[in-house]
Amino acid sequence: MNFLKNFALIVSILLFSACSNSMDKISINSSSEEELLIYDLIREKNISGIDKFLADNKNLNIKDKHGYTPLHIAVRLNQLRTVEKLYKSGATLNSRDVYGDTPLIDSVRNDSKAVSRFLICNGAKKDIKDRFGKTALDYALKNRDLYTVSLLNTEKIEQMCKPLEISIETYNKSENKICGKIVSGFASDIDLTLSPENGNTSSISPIKATLEDNIYCVDVDNNIEESANFLTTVEATNGIDTVVLTKLLSEIRD
Repeated sequence: MNFLKNFALIVSILLFSACSNSMDKISINSSSEEELLIYDLIREKNISGIDKFLADNKNLNIKDKHGYTPLHIAVRLNQLRTVEKLYKSGATLNSRDVYGDTPLIDSVRNDSKAVSRFLICNGAKKDIKDRFGKTALDYALKNRDLYTVSLLNTEKIEQMCKPLEISIETYNKSENKICGKIVSGFASDIDLTLSPENGNTSSISPIKATLEDNIYCVDVDNNIEESANFLTTVEATNGIDTVVLTKLLSEIRD
């Protein structure tokens, strides 16, 4: 009989302990209705409401029952402008939800390139693993997102995070080559088109450049008429930014 009483007592203690732990978890994630307003404002894309909320210096690192912070929600909805506002107002970049996801893991998995770049360039941790043991890099590779893979792997993060800027440097007639530089930022694709300035000669279709470090080069037709002055147009992109630059061929001829 005493055994049964002791057993019942132990079960009661364990149940109370489990409930107590559950309550502790709930209390950690619970927030006032006033604080939770930010979640609705983000979902509604209510920029003026978000600005007012941020101006009141409220806690931006609160969590809902799923462990989502306001930043998690803005990232999941691919709202770059709101992500920027939250970060500048003190939101933590590396908070994890109940699934182990950080805002960076969410953005990369969802292929939100601009948001991912912002998080990486502002110091989000890159090596955190989710509940499946996957990092942001694993998801970038799965999505074949060359730019984000490069951002996650580079040792030149400052250079990579700058706005994309290119130059058109030289036209080497003997080698039939036009070359230029990626002055800042990163480009995954560069195409070059030659168009006659006078319109009397047909244009040369876009040619894809070869890239090596920050130098790009294009092999052009060796039958370019010397008498025709071509307009050289270079278009560079990284999946987020696109830059177009033009120069007369005569300006870059060696």
